Amino acid sequence: MGSLHTIVSAMHLFDRTQLNRSERSCRQCIDLIAKFPPSLHTTTMLQPAEKKSCPSSSSEEDYSHAENFLYMLQGKKPDKLAAHLFDMMLVLHAEHGGGNNSTFTVRAVSSSGANSYMAICSGIASLSGHLHGGANEAVEGMMENIKDQVKDWDDDEEISRYLGKILDKRSATKQERYTHWPRRVYKSDPRAIILEQKAEDIARKAGMEKEFNLHRKVAMLAPGIVLEKKGR
Repeated sequence: MGSLHTIVSAMHLFDRTQLNRSERSCRQCIDLIAKFPPSLHTTTMLQPAEKKSCPSSSSEEDYSHAENFLYMLQGKKPDKLAAHLFDMMLVLHAEHGGGNNSTFTVRAVSSSGANSYMAICSGIASLSGHLHGGANEAVEGMMENIKDQVKDWDDDEEISRYLGKILDKRSATKQERYTHWPRRVYKSDPRAIILEQKAEDIARKAGMEKEFNLHRKVAMLAPGIVLEKKGR
């Protein structure tokens, strides 16, 4: 995120477009969307361990935006289902509204009259924080811990016991709360419902139904454990 922040902040030095503010902002944002994949590809290539897996920095004209994004990161044409899911995730995240940290930050900076590059930089800086952009990664870490500690993934009682240990700070990681995505302000986030359906399709195709079912069980059992332990 730091590298992407630096790249975007430098882009305004090369923008010589003479348009009114509204037209200029629209064109700049479209330009940024197009340049994010190659920019991320470049930052990934700077990591020695990743060089062999990211051989291409150019896009393919017959690929969609999502396909090109994954192509540049992975170095191979992505699976159609994976590309469709990623495209859907980009749309669902964009529809998240203006209340989250990074979107609010972009709006606040834009309100001062700052150009699109500076405003988007502020959003990237906000997104770099582990409590915002790192939420998905934290969920993955929690699930890896649950998979390691729970021996029978089909046993609701064993799963519930370990979820209880998490809230009691007796888990292997000593965490005291569940990490989660999407937003906790929703009783049922509509984005999660849509993504769960697609995740199930991908899990079935990859032969990972058992792992997917564990994720689903945790999502179903956790609210009851919270109610039991916290009274809310």
